[in-house]
Amino acid sequence: MSHQRRLLVSVFILLVRLVVNLYTYTTLLYYYLTQKPWTRRRKAAKLRSILENPGDPNSAWVINEQTLSHPVMRPTVTEVLNVVVQYHGQHTPILGYREVLSCEDSIGRDGKVKRIDGRSLKKYKLSDYKWLTYGQVDVITTNLAKGLLSNGCSFGDKILILSETRVEWFLSAQAVAKLGGTVVTLFSNLGDEGIVYGINQTEVKVMIVSSDLMPKIRSLIARIPTVETIVYISHSFMSKDDIKLFTDGFPTNIRLQSLADIEAAGTTAQSVQFQAPRPEDPYIIMYTSGTTGTPKAAIATHRQMISGSANAILVLVKDMISDNRNHTYIAFLPLAHVLELTIEFFLFYGGVRIGYASPFTLTDSAPGLAAGQKCDIKLLKPTAMTTVPLVLDRILKEVHDKLNARTPVSVDFFKYIMSYKAQWVQRGYQCPIVNKLVCNKVQQQLGGRLHIMIVGGAPLNANTQAVIKSALDVILVQGYGATETMGAVLCMDFNDLSFGRVGAPLQGIKVKLIDWDEGGYHRSDKPNPRGEIVIGGDSVVTGYYQAPDQTEEAFRMDDSGVQWFYTGDIGEMFPDGTFKIIDRRKDLLKLQNGEYVSLGKIEALMKSCPYVDNICVCGGTYSNDLTALVSPNQKNLLKLCQEMGIRDAHIHDICANHEITKRVYQSIVSTGQSAGISKKEIPIRICLVPDEWTPDNDMLTAAMKMRRKNVEQKYRKEIDALFNDDIINNNNNISKIIKNSNNNNNDSNISNKNVNKNHIKLENRV
Repeated sequence: MSHQRRLLVSVFILLVRLVVNLYTYTTLLYYYLTQKPWTRRRKAAKLRSILENPGDPNSAWVINEQTLSHPVMRPTVTEVLNVVVQYHGQHTPILGYREVLSCEDSIGRDGKVKRIDGRSLKKYKLSDYKWLTYGQVDVITTNLAKGLLSNGCSFGDKILILSETRVEWFLSAQAVAKLGGTVVTLFSNLGDEGIVYGINQTEVKVMIVSSDLMPKIRSLIARIPTVETIVYISHSFMSKDDIKLFTDGFPTNIRLQSLADIEAAGTTAQSVQFQAPRPEDPYIIMYTSGTTGTPKAAIATHRQMISGSANAILVLVKDMISDNRNHTYIAFLPLAHVLELTIEFFLFYGGVRIGYASPFTLTDSAPGLAAGQKCDIKLLKPTAMTTVPLVLDRILKEVHDKLNARTPVSVDFFKYIMSYKAQWVQRGYQCPIVNKLVCNKVQQQLGGRLHIMIVGGAPLNANTQAVIKSALDVILVQGYGATETMGAVLCMDFNDLSFGRVGAPLQGIKVKLIDWDEGGYHRSDKPNPRGEIVIGGDSVVTGYYQAPDQTEEAFRMDDSGVQWFYTGDIGEMFPDGTFKIIDRRKDLLKLQNGEYVSLGKIEALMKSCPYVDNICVCGGTYSNDLTALVSPNQKNLLKLCQEMGIRDAHIHDICANHEITKRVYQSIVSTGQSAGISKKEIPIRICLVPDEWTPDNDMLTAAMKMRRKNVEQKYRKEIDALFNDDIINNNNNISKIIKNSNNNNNDSNISNKNVNKNHIKLENRV
């Protein structure tokens, strides 16, 4: 940005500040009397968790709220499914889906078929949303269970569901519950080795697979010898020739049947009496994301799904459940992930409509929409959704991209207004004029009715949380949990006005902080207790499938029979009984001078930089400094090239360009400074790598978390070069960049210093 342009922007924002502040303080009394902000502040300030044993300071923290229950809750998933229809009514619509009318390959400018996650990218033509009632769901799932039974499945069998999130996934999982079987889950975008490992470890004989994944399974069939039957989910528009394309080539000993055939077999099957599972029988074997190696399979029983997970979630979504007919939830995250699975199951129990969507057709900019098609979210108009931080980071970058294309001052104006709103919302006020002039336009991009957004799966940048919450004008709460805890165990409530925290224990959950001497975290720390988070309660899974050593390492059962899971995450507890994730044991790096830095914390903050799509911060064996590998946001990188007069350059050449690297590095430094991290936590050098990191190339897990070991192994040469002073500038480089950035109103800074710093600033605590 030129000096003249920066001056123009600064003058404009100064004038905006003057006008806004004049309006604010001349109308403050009016808003104080009409909005009654003290009521929101009082709700926000309540004590959310207490010691289980008040006389024992080392006991667990539990929720400070009256125990809640729901009429449909029963000891097993199967029993719940058998009563939920009568409770909500047979004719009540509950599951929505869009029928695929046709699809074709997406062709790039080079004339080749575009590919993503190892598969060709499709363009879809879709119907409007169609709805299944509770009665229809009951009939379909019962027939599927009968059909599976008549095709050789029996009580206790492990049945793998390998599919994208869709209504058939959810129906199949219910059918397995009615059969008394065990659901095995694997991510649909998991690499070949992960799929082979999961199938062979669990020895599944029956797989339910989407048609898009059938070619992958055909290529792997020789390596998964236990599989006997494959049930494929096809689209209604497919002809026999279409189906033949993905069913041909399988060995003759593999039985291939469509899900529709299984359902039809169930309609003609003799009346059967299903064997009822017990609460301690396993219902699901769910694989973890595998960030540090081979994924582990967590075993959850019916009791853990109902008494644990569903019981915990009840306190979180009680307001939605009490007003269920006015809420619609949009489901698009992987159902193989515990966050999505547990939320959907409980909303189904509670009567909240669930509409299925796909990331490829979710929004107007989604890559899978055929010309003239309306996106899922605008058609469904949901009131609630669950998402992950990566999606919110990308939404924020898209917003800034669109604003940058308008006027030179649009981004800075947007940042200031969102910061202004966040500040006053934390004080208990609402901003109706900002909502009408700015937020309504952003809301329309997500259907116009969105009210509740729940975020989990990874740490959420507090700045991103503040801006997204303000821009969408929604209740945005962050939660914390793991596959090993069957979903959320900590979560903000809807009255929590803080940013960057993960809330208090949910119902039935016990939370302890354990001292970690090496990292310098102790329960006795001042001003707030800190330590490794340990979770106890009914939602903690039985252990890892066929992995006794790993189970013994991660789980402990105390004398009272409570199962505890040692998470490896470091938490801080605040006086109001809420928690904040401040570190992770596996991400902590000890520098040569004995100081510790958290790589994961730094990476989460640096993703706010508009030029960063993904980043891996690295430490050297004999270095006291950090460096970083950056997988760049190619769209913004190309814009930077145009600004610098670089035309028609290949991505490999762009990443090797020293001036481009310098500009990106300046932006990273500025982002780090605005986030409040210390100088030693900012990498002294970076290397731009031309590859996009995806689950398909094993740089990310199927849950979109970075595989640090894989990244470091692939780029070992580049990492070694970053720590060689003879190759790149000396250690004084960062001081020069930081000094320059302090005098430069860099347009890449997306953070907002005006948002309450007590919540936004991620402090250096080690």
